[in-house]
Amino acid sequence: MQTRLADWIRDTPAGVEADAILRKCVHCGFCLATCPTYLLLGDELDSPRGRIYLMKQMLEGAPVTRRTQLHLDRCLTCRACETTCPSGVEYGKLVDIGRNVIEEKVERKRGDRLRRWFLKTTLPHRPFPGTLGVAMPEPGEHSIVPPSRFGGNMDIKHLRTGVKLFLPVGVEGALFSLGDTHAAQGDGEVCGTAIETAMDVILRLTVRRDFTIDAPQYHLPAGAEMEDAQASFHVCTGVGPDLMECSRDAVRATIAHLGDRYGLERQEAYAVASVAADLRIHEVVDAPNWVVGAFIPEAIFEGGR
Repeated sequence: MQTRLADWIRDTPAGVEADAILRKCVHCGFCLATCPTYLLLGDELDSPRGRIYLMKQMLEGAPVTRRTQLHLDRCLTCRACETTCPSGVEYGKLVDIGRNVIEEKVERKRGDRLRRWFLKTTLPHRPFPGTLGVAMPEPGEHSIVPPSRFGGNMDIKHLRTGVKLFLPVGVEGALFSLGDTHAAQGDGEVCGTAIETAMDVILRLTVRRDFTIDAPQYHLPAGAEMEDAQASFHVCTGVGPDLMECSRDAVRATIAHLGDRYGLERQEAYAVASVAADLRIHEVVDAPNWVVGAFIPEAIFEGGR
């Protein structure tokens, strides 16, 4: 992609980085299939390719509007698009640059500023690594997504300070690794992303020979699940014969509830559900229908208890 960045940004560190990223993009469209907001809304301007086009225009000096801001706001920054990009476009870095620029050029309405401030300051900070695992015994390369019985990208938000994780060992030396660190996430990570962040992790590795397991297990210390004991929640349920569809229905109802009660747009509510809502199975005994609940803590909003 050819670029002609405006004078006000061309020679800045952000401009140099943005220019290099933009020049890698060939607008092939492979990213569309992995973008949750594009799949949800069907608008190409809510896809990585569409947002790259908008950011290119902005950085080349075109007028910046609230509409441009809205399309960048809708991005969940899950970076799923980067996994399918044949050109290696670092979309996550580019959208960060674009958002910083647009915040300086487009003033937000007061209600929007307040809502974003409350969400930013009231989400509980509960850091954990989303990926923990050991090598699989089968030869060859293996992706950490999806997780396996040897761990991987499990995204279990409970694997935090003080928790003991047990993993079966598949190869000599185990070859343990971790990554994908999160500052906050709901059980389910329903839109595909949590609040991603870099962090340093300190852990202790021990070989246990006194028992065997076939899949990951973990031990929670006393009180680990009582942090929200005094909190209030609103719970939306999904009921039906398929647990995945029940989960989807519970999340859809949560999105609608957040929109009706707090004025969030669908994509905002979807992101909030991913970082704050916990999916729980209520029952699997009353065949043929099962019940799944999505718990959203009211304390993350103004006036929550």
